[in-house]
Amino acid sequence: MDSIQDILISVVMELVRVILIIEYFQIFFEKVHLYKKVIAGAVSYIITTGCYLGFHNSLINIISTIIGMFIIAAVHEGTLKKKILHTVMCFGVSCAMDMLAGFALMEAPSSSNYVLFSSFLSVVMFYAFVVILRNIYRKRNREEFSGQWAFLLLIVLMSICVAYVLLNDNEISRVTALTVIIVMIAVNLILYYFYTSMLDRYIFMQDNVLLREQIAIYESELRANVEQDRQVQALRHDMKHHIREIYSLADKNTDTDIIRYLDEMSDSMDNIEKVASTGNSVFDGILNYYAQKIKQEMNNVNFSVILKIPTDLEISSFDMNVILGNLLDNAMENVSGEAGQELQIEAVLEYIEGLLRIEVVNTFAGNVNKDGERFISHKGQGHGFGLSNVKKITEKYSGYMMTEHESNRFKVVVLLYL
Repeated sequence: MDSIQDILISVVMELVRVILIIEYFQIFFEKVHLYKKVIAGAVSYIITTGCYLGFHNSLINIISTIIGMFIIAAVHEGTLKKKILHTVMCFGVSCAMDMLAGFALMEAPSSSNYVLFSSFLSVVMFYAFVVILRNIYRKRNREEFSGQWAFLLLIVLMSICVAYVLLNDNEISRVTALTVIIVMIAVNLILYYFYTSMLDRYIFMQDNVLLREQIAIYESELRANVEQDRQVQALRHDMKHHIREIYSLADKNTDTDIIRYLDEMSDSMDNIEKVASTGNSVFDGILNYYAQKIKQEMNNVNFSVILKIPTDLEISSFDMNVILGNLLDNAMENVSGEAGQELQIEAVLEYIEGLLRIEVVNTFAGNVNKDGERFISHKGQGHGFGLSNVKKITEKYSGYMMTEHESNRFKVVVLLYL
């Protein structure tokens, strides 16, 4: 018959293990609604804990653990093959942590708290594994915020040291040891959720900035299209008057006046400057938005665009906004030149047989600032993160990014495989 302390140890450690298993699957699958995680976790917890306390059979424990893990995996979106694969991987990692905990305590002195500390060590090692794996796998982590995960590992190490001291203290009661263990586990989990929530909030805020920029691009493109349609309608409405005037000028054989009048008609249609008109809303919207922005904010800069993009080329507008937006923002921040030199920003986009080439060039005067492998904006520290964000999106398409700087030109080339 198990003692109350043994049952409490099993109940607490299995609860923590289920929480960590849920976090493990969140690394590889898209997030699901909270109620799905709670239900799946509760069912998994009841199955594994019930089988352990009710049967005390190794084979049944293994089967119930695998079933419990798969139940958690099943509520996520993904193929059955992927769910089975990660269930097996999670089970393997859990077993490995149990074995490592056993090896680590092999030389520990005999103690009535051995099972408690062995379970605790296995759980915190699995927790440390999840923290490290999350940091490695989640490539959307920004450099400014990553690295904080090391603080979590430091807390884990301190918890293990405290547990080892307690294990070697034969005078400590089992109730006291269990209380300390539960408190340390609670502290680790609270810090983990605090860290992840702050990270998710940071990413959410950054994505909101990009979303607002995308909305501004769409609004700008919509206003330009509406204005152009209004001008076309106005010209169509007055077309009979224009034709009558042209006939009148033709009767007088005044070719110069006819040409001047036609030029005036043409000018009325060209008030809205559009540097991109491929018919592809993603590229046209972003480039026309920046053409207007450069014209309004930097009227001394010449912005030119070369486009060879098919109308039906499909690519995420979010990803393209990150790439083109950051490249053009960096070019606007850093464009400069010697006295009398024309300031230029050039954008070249070309699609050839599955390969999209994006090139942005700006003139500059002076030296290129770098911090290791990262370029720093002329605005100083706190700027210049754009290229690192572009690189992350580039890796998503198995492409690559390269930079070149000559005597007075800075060029960034991005290649994407679509």
